[in-house]
Amino acid sequence: MQVVCDNSSSEGVVVCLGAALVDFIAQVDSFPERDAKIRTTSSTMTTGGNALNALCLFHKFGLSSRLVSSFGRSDPLSKPIRDLCSDLQLDTSFVVDGATGFSYVIVDGSSRTIIHTPGYEMNESDVHKQALDNAHFLYLDGRHPDAAYTIAMWANSREIPVALDLERSRGSPEKFEGLLNSATIISMSENFVTSLLTDSGNIFYFFQSLLESSKTKFIITTLGEFGSLLFRKKKGRKEDTKVSSWSDLLLKTRKRIDLASWKKMALTSYEYEEEKTKEEGKKEEKEKAEAKDGGREEEVKEDKGNKEEIELNEFGKLEIIHCAAFPNSDVVDTTGAGDVFFASICVGYLREKRMEGKKEEGDNKVEKEERCDIAALGAREMINIEGILKMASYVASRKCSGRGVREGLENVVLEDMKDFFQ
Repeated sequence: MQVVCDNSSSEGVVVCLGAALVDFIAQVDSFPERDAKIRTTSSTMTTGGNALNALCLFHKFGLSSRLVSSFGRSDPLSKPIRDLCSDLQLDTSFVVDGATGFSYVIVDGSSRTIIHTPGYEMNESDVHKQALDNAHFLYLDGRHPDAAYTIAMWANSREIPVALDLERSRGSPEKFEGLLNSATIISMSENFVTSLLTDSGNIFYFFQSLLESSKTKFIITTLGEFGSLLFRKKKGRKEDTKVSSWSDLLLKTRKRIDLASWKKMALTSYEYEEEKTKEEGKKEEKEKAEAKDGGREEEVKEDKGNKEEIELNEFGKLEIIHCAAFPNSDVVDTTGAGDVFFASICVGYLREKRMEGKKEEGDNKVEKEERCDIAALGAREMINIEGILKMASYVASRKCSGRGVREGLENVVLEDMKDFFQ
């Protein structure tokens, strides 16, 4: 079967608003101590920034894209960004001419340390409604918060799905909350989720309320070498492994598995259940004993069942899916792995929506040539979230075998992913 890339815009474009930077990557044998003078084993100047990294992945899957960002349109530092935009055939009509941001990245084995110098930060007057013309998806990486909030509100009014990648809270609390509520899918780093615990108290309740009260379909948390977590409303009454706290969940998911095991058991489902105090446990046991002695056991069971039904209808339970990291014994650079992971989630979501649309249209025609876009992965039917998670895990892992995102994505073989969707 021939696989070709199709960058036609007949089905709309993906709009990305966020960071477009230059990365100076220094590979070292070990992280330097204070005042030390060491040599690099290799050094690379490449492009970076969450949005630009995501665009590299979208191009890999044949999606037409538009960049809304800021960098110097003519300064020497931005040349790698301008060259990449040209190579990826990106629409840069809405790029603002401003100072180019850059980062020094120290890569030490499987870890990386970033020293960042920000460029010009876009504000709400730097974005235009025309940036969403012919758009079918909006990706935001949390940078340029005022501009991001403005374009997200426009996207909501046009019913364009919004993906939000968050590393920390930026901008005013009101606009940050508005961004959260505007998003269809959200990604948060483990460190960011941990920081939210101080403000939200119980992170599971925070996720539950977000899923119940906003447009959000699911929330992703990246765990680095330990994979990822997906949170969504629980469907059905399937019994899953219980977790009582965020730390309990992290403890249960701190595991690495080999390739053979990953293919069979990459995914594990969990369910949050608040831990009872000793007093609550004793009270529940007492009620059960009294009900049994009084012959009211069946009545109590029926009441409990009705109560659970009400609770599920009013405030759905939270399902948690852990996907182990795809094994990789050839890790060179982890920079941008989280970016391409979430971008892959977005690709999977888009494919699901596209297949759903085709089903509604009754379009069952088979194309002569398969294209390396979201429609070419696996059987022609709507995929489930498990397949999306496994695909994203594979892409992020294979990216780590190269320096930077663009070189790393050369290790991603599209044909390898079809098995994830069978």
